[in-house]
Amino acid sequence: TIGPPLPGVQTLIHDDRLRPAPPCGAGELYLGGPRVADGYRGRPGDTADRFVADPRGGGGRVYRTGDLVRAAADGALEFLGRSDEQLSLRGRRAEPGEVETALTSLPDIRSAAVTVRDDPRGARLTGYVVATPGVRLDHADITRRLRELLPAALVPAQLVDMDRLPLTARGKLDRTALPAPGAPRRPFRAPETEIERLVAAHFAAATGAGRVGRDDDFFELGGNSLLGVSVSADLAAATGLPVTVRWLYTAPTPRELAARLEGAESDGDDALGVVLALRRGGSRPPLFCVHSAVPLAWCYSGLARELVDRPVYGLQAPTLTGSPSAGAHIDDLADSYADEILRIQPTGPCHLLGWSLGGQIAHAVAIRLRARGAVATLAMLDSVVVPDGVAAPPPPRMRDLLTHLLGDEPDDADALPDVSADEAAAELARAGASFGTGLTAEQLTRLHRGYADGVRLAHGYRPGVFPGDLLYFSATRGVTASLDARMWRPFVAGALAEHPVEATHAQLCNADVVRVIGPLLDTHLTRADRR
Repeated sequence: TIGPPLPGVQTLIHDDRLRPAPPCGAGELYLGGPRVADGYRGRPGDTADRFVADPRGGGGRVYRTGDLVRAAADGALEFLGRSDEQLSLRGRRAEPGEVETALTSLPDIRSAAVTVRDDPRGARLTGYVVATPGVRLDHADITRRLRELLPAALVPAQLVDMDRLPLTARGKLDRTALPAPGAPRRPFRAPETEIERLVAAHFAAATGAGRVGRDDDFFELGGNSLLGVSVSADLAAATGLPVTVRWLYTAPTPRELAARLEGAESDGDDALGVVLALRRGGSRPPLFCVHSAVPLAWCYSGLARELVDRPVYGLQAPTLTGSPSAGAHIDDLADSYADEILRIQPTGPCHLLGWSLGGQIAHAVAIRLRARGAVATLAMLDSVVVPDGVAAPPPPRMRDLLTHLLGDEPDDADALPDVSADEAAAELARAGASFGTGLTAEQLTRLHRGYADGVRLAHGYRPGVFPGDLLYFSATRGVTASLDARMWRPFVAGALAEHPVEATHAQLCNADVVRVIGPLLDTHLTRADRR
């Protein structure tokens, strides 16, 4: 702690754009007032760098200290580090001192450091922690605690245990000597069957991870959707089975994928069932994710990986497997999905989330389940309440479905020519990294029919009132950029919490966007679990 300012010295805390930091927020310390000099004698370059125009106006100067601080409620200043140690993370500035202070405030962490590391998944904030002697640190617990102390973007994506931190000859932290972390790993369990060994070998070859155990997650090893395309193609060639990248999203370990391969001949449509298990394991209350107008829930697989210790299930339209429709109204679907949820979670709370039309359906499901005390969270990704009297748009084309599956929203989408189901399947196969990779023309035809039904259902529906709170993620770009959570005010009796997301409506489940949404959602769900 630096303490309060001296008499005659004014303290300002501003961000890198000279905007005032929010209350209790971090920023660079500037000093003003009559006791501040006009500059350095004979050092015009240093003067221009350190003595800058007072951002409050008036023609005065303030001194830029280079110290990163935060003001406590009593006015005392907490020192966080130096601005010249700031890190750049996906275009944003990260203050290592703020993260390190949060880490060392936790029990049994004696010292800590953070830096940004590049790996196959992109730039990742990495934390290095030194434990109190004799203590074994629980990384998952540390991450959960940090999410309560820091903005989501400042929570390290991975933690590395250290015996001591590297120091320079002058006794200061040497960030350049911090070792590159290995991939986050579970306790090693060797593959047990021939097919598990085959899958593990392909995971190792694609990610460079060395040995791969039967419980190691492909994506935690450094895999991504592009590497997944290569792995699925190689496994398809090795086994003669129709392996697609979407299998990796729902079965990302050698044990799970081997079981999927061994049962592959039985039913090619299992990934299109009404309930899609995106993650079965976890001790916390489950999250159920309702499909959008495009009636698939595969898009939530990336989100499931961002949530800690929680089962995640997707809900998909019954028409995808050729079953009769659950009904011609959102309320009919809500009745059906509420029954499915209670079949999986007959007692205890659960969480609900929906993207686009899925938010409307999740809202209706929440009303039904809340009457039984079963809903802890209702969350939406850019779900729109269509005002009364607004005419329904024309039915979506196959091109519109293809655009959605590719996670894109081009400005000239309406001008692009329509495509057939065969052409859409071929384009998805060429794209490789899409959630729709591997869908057949016949499946796309069913999916397109369900998409048209979903667009129709969204218009003319008047929601009831949910007697709880709403967590809302709004897209700040594209066709829905002007809309926000307030449209749901008449239909939600509790509080509205909104998080704007730098993306278009169609991009909200893309991998880079999910890495922003996921930690925010995980923090909210964790707090709701404790209520």
